[in-house]
Amino acid sequence: MNADSAQTAGSTIAIAATFTAEPLERPLRFWMDELGATGRVVFAPYNQILQQLYAQGGPLMSGDAALNALLVRLEDWMPDDAPLHAGGAHDLPLPARLLQNIDEFIAAVREATTRTNTPFLIVLCPPSLETLAAPSLAQAIRLAEASIAEQLDPLPRVHVVISETWTARYSLGDYHHRFADHTAHIPYTDAAYTALATTIARRFSGLNRKPYKVIVADCDNTLWQGVCGEVGPSGVSVDGPFAAFQDFLIRQQAEGMLLCLCSKNSEADVWAVFDAQPAMRLQREQLVSWRINWQPKSENLKALAAELDLGLDSFIFIDDNPVECAEVSAQCPDVLTIQVPADPAALPALLDNLWVLDRYQVTDEDRRRADHYKSNVQRAQLQEAAPSFSGFLERLDLRVRIETPGDSQYARIAQLTQRTNQFNASGIRRSMEQIAGLLLSGKRDAFVVDVSDRFGDYGLVGAVIFTANAEALLVDTLLLSCRALGRSVEQRIAIHLGQTARRRGLRFVDVAYIETPRNLPVRQFLDTTRPEARMDHGDHVIYRYDAERLAGLDPIAAAAASVSGPAPRETDGAALSAGPGRPAEAQRWLRIATEWTDMEALVAMLHRVRVARPELQTPFAPLQTPIERQIAAIWADVFGIDGIGATDGFAELGGSSLQLVQIHARIQEELSRSLPLTQLFALPTIRAQAGFFAPAATPSDALSTIQTRAQRQKAAIHRQRILQYKQK
Repeated sequence: MNADSAQTAGSTIAIAATFTAEPLERPLRFWMDELGATGRVVFAPYNQILQQLYAQGGPLMSGDAALNALLVRLEDWMPDDAPLHAGGAHDLPLPARLLQNIDEFIAAVREATTRTNTPFLIVLCPPSLETLAAPSLAQAIRLAEASIAEQLDPLPRVHVVISETWTARYSLGDYHHRFADHTAHIPYTDAAYTALATTIARRFSGLNRKPYKVIVADCDNTLWQGVCGEVGPSGVSVDGPFAAFQDFLIRQQAEGMLLCLCSKNSEADVWAVFDAQPAMRLQREQLVSWRINWQPKSENLKALAAELDLGLDSFIFIDDNPVECAEVSAQCPDVLTIQVPADPAALPALLDNLWVLDRYQVTDEDRRRADHYKSNVQRAQLQEAAPSFSGFLERLDLRVRIETPGDSQYARIAQLTQRTNQFNASGIRRSMEQIAGLLLSGKRDAFVVDVSDRFGDYGLVGAVIFTANAEALLVDTLLLSCRALGRSVEQRIAIHLGQTARRRGLRFVDVAYIETPRNLPVRQFLDTTRPEARMDHGDHVIYRYDAERLAGLDPIAAAAASVSGPAPRETDGAALSAGPGRPAEAQRWLRIATEWTDMEALVAMLHRVRVARPELQTPFAPLQTPIERQIAAIWADVFGIDGIGATDGFAELGGSSLQLVQIHARIQEELSRSLPLTQLFALPTIRAQAGFFAPAATPSDALSTIQTRAQRQKAAIHRQRILQYKQK
C-alpha cells in the first residue's frame, strides 16, 4: 500500500467530436508539455460521440483517461437538407432531427457518468458562417446550447462550456474556415482550433491542482483609483476596471476565497473609503483580515499567513506598484504576485486568464470558509479565558454529527483528501470520481464528520473510508481538517469506529498509516490512543485497536490527556516556504495569463517549433522558384518539419489524409489558386505542385511530366484515403 495507490487515472485526454478534431493535437501537445503532463491525446472515431458514450470500451469509456472532452457543433447534427434561412418568417425552429439528437446526447452523457469515473468536459462549438447568416437559426442554436448547459452542468463530473464563452475570451473574430469545412469537415481556423485546445487544457489543468486560498489586495490604485490619504473617500474613484475588480473579488469570496487587504496607509483613511464612498462594492465584512500600516508588504503577508494558519503558497498578492511587487516576489517567492497592468482596464482580462482561480466544484464548506476563520478568533479567545482545557471543551458546546455521506458530499470528501495533510493517516489523494466509484460500487464504506459549536458551523471537516475482513474494520483513509483538531473531534471519530466494528461483530479496528513529511499530528493521535499492536507492512504500518475499548472512550478526558504543545497550524500541508516547486508553478500560471492569451501568436509560435528533415531515400533537392518556396512554407507548417526538399514525397514524409487536406486548404487560401483536391493526390511533391501552377506549363503538361507509374499508384492510394475520410 502507498500514498499514490488511489491515483489510477493517467494524464490522457480522450476527445470525441462531431467534426474533424485531429488539428487539436499539436496545440494540446504544447499545453500538456507546458503543464508538465506526460499523458497522451487520443481521438475517438470521427463523428461518433453518441456511439462512443454507449460503447463498453473505446477512448471515452475505458477509464484510462484523466479527462473526456466532447466537442459538439450542433449544426453537425442537422439533416443535410435542413433550410438555413427562414425566408421572411420571424422564427426558424430547429429541425426535429437536431432536437432528437440533443435529447439523445443529454441522455447518453447522463448514463455514461454512471459507468465511468472520468470527468467530462463538454465544449459547445460555434456554428458556420451559413448558420450565422440565418439570425433566427443562430439564436435557436444559442438557446439550445444554454439548455444543454443547464441540464448537464449540474451533474457530478461534468463541466459545460458554451461556444460564446471561449470564442469571446480569446477574441477569435472570424473563426470559421469555410473551404476546409466543406472539403473535409475541418470547420475552424488554426487560431480557433488552438483556442479550443486551450479551453480543454485549462479544464485539464484543474484536475489535481493545489488551490490558492487567499487573495491579498492593495488599496490605492488597485482597489480604487486615487490615493485615499490625499484625496479622501470622496476623491477616490470606483468605476470601470476598479468596479470590475471589486466585483471579481466578491465572486471569488462567494466561492470560498479568503480576502485580505495589505496597504501602506492609515487605517482611518482606508476605512473612511469603505464607509463613505457610495460606489464601493466590496464591504468590510467580506474581509477576513488586513494589514494597513507602513511595514514592508512581505512582512505583512507573513503575518497574515501566521494569523490565518496558512502557508504563503496559498496566497495571491495584487498591487499596482512595481517596487512593492518586486519586494514581495523577492522575499515571499511562494506567493503568486500580480502587478496591475499599466492600463488598469487590462486587469479583469488578466485575472480572467489566471487558470488557478478556476473553481469547477464549489462546496458548501468553500462558501462558508470566511465565516470559519472569523469564528476561530472567538474560539481562541474562549480557550484563553478557560481555566483548563477540559473546561474550554465543555464551554465550547461542541456538536459532532457522524453519518454516511450522500452523493452531494463526494466532492467535499475528495477535497479533504487533496488538501488535508497533517491529520491524514495514509496520504492517499482521491478525486471526486474515484470517491464516487469506490462508494457506489460497494468496494468501500465511509462516514463523514460534520461539526458545529457555540460560535458557528465548521461544516464537513472529516471523513473515514474503510472496508472489513473477518476480524477487523480496515481504515485506509482517516482525515480531519486542522480547524477541528484538538477539540475532541478525533476522539469521537475513534469511538464511532469502535462502535461500528462492534455492531459488525468485529474485534479490532485497523488503521493504515503512511508517514509523510507533514502528518505527524495524526501519528501522535494514533500513538496516544494506545494501540494494541503496531504491525509493520513495509510501505505502511497498521495500528490495531481493540474495538470494545475504543467504543468506551470518554472523548473529553481522552482529548485533554492527549494535549501537548501548540495545536497544529491549518496549513493543509504548506509551510511558510514550500521550496522551489511552488514559485516555479506560480510563474507558470502568470506566464499563461500574460503570454499565451493571443491565439494567433500562439499559432505562429507552434509553427516555428519544428524538427529537422528526416533521413529519406530521396536525395535532397533545393527549392528553385518563389512558388516552390511558398508551397514549401505551407508543407513545413503542416508537417512541423524544416528543410523539406523540392522532390521529397508526401507519403515518404509520413503524410496523412488530414495533412493533405490542410495543405490543400492553405494553397487555396494563400496562393489564391484553384486546385481540385483529387488532383492534389497526383502531385506528391512540392515541385510537382508548383509545376501545376507554373505559367509555362498547362495542367496536363505538368501531370504528364510527374506521373510515373509508381507515383500514379501512390496517388490512387491517397485518393482512396481521402474519399473514405470524406464519407465518414
